[in-house]
Amino acid sequence: MEAAAEMSAAVSRVYSSESELRHPRALASALRRDAGEAFRLGWTLFRRDISLQRRQAFLGASWVLLPPVLLALTLRAAQESQVFRIAPTELHYPLYVILGMVFWQTFSDALQAPIQGITSARPFLGKIHFPREAIVVSKFYQSLLHLALKAFLVAGVFLWLETPLPAGAVWAAALVWPLLLLGMGLGMLLAPLAVVFADIGKAASILSGVWFFLTPVIFPRPAEGLFGSLMRWNPVTPLLEACRDAVALGVPPQQPSWPFAAAAAAAAFIIGWLVYRLSLSFAVERSQS
Repeated sequence: MEAAAEMSAAVSRVYSSESELRHPRALASALRRDAGEAFRLGWTLFRRDISLQRRQAFLGASWVLLPPVLLALTLRAAQESQVFRIAPTELHYPLYVILGMVFWQTFSDALQAPIQGITSARPFLGKIHFPREAIVVSKFYQSLLHLALKAFLVAGVFLWLETPLPAGAVWAAALVWPLLLLGMGLGMLLAPLAVVFADIGKAASILSGVWFFLTPVIFPRPAEGLFGSLMRWNPVTPLLEACRDAVALGVPPQQPSWPFAAAAAAAAFIIGWLVYRLSLSFAVERSQS
């Protein structure tokens, strides 16, 4: 009810077919004006969604923590049974997998969040005026909450393995942002399409599944071969490896390609935000015609 009231209280606005890019100063002013309102409304939507999830989920927050743990245990059992062979890693293999999964899920959740948010909001997008960025902001808050819960999981794994957590692990708090920005940027690029085409969400899930195996989440990056080349060109690879190395080894980014991947993540976020803002109204109109 609180979220609906805030949406209904928004001021009516006249839309024009002329692109906002023709007036960059007006666009920048509108972005600044809507940002505050988007963050306030996004916080309200976030609280509503978390309340609903808490009431409707039997295991609650356990669903956020179970996937990396179960995958690590399954892969460890398969490795010990010699079902497959994995190149040696610097870390305990369960820790390697859990850290990889935590940071991969951070990226994957950020990628899916705008698409899921805009899909669930589709029924009232054309009826109520509110800053559409609020949908993305609410999902962004959820991604941060899930990441905070997984931080407790990682701390528990270090205690279980009797491995000291390095002081340099604080690097991860800053290094995880490019992963979030890249995921959110790509998600915002796809979100307007999800308003028009219902299967964009399914396509994003398939893409994420393929992308998972092109990222060193559960096995180290091959030094050569086609698979190794694909991993090297994968922008998520240096971002994820830097986060994992920071937590496990306490070191700043060692990958030469990390600055380029981080810059690409920032660019993807800015472009995604602009595309999301400029094209969403037309996508909504197209979906209702």
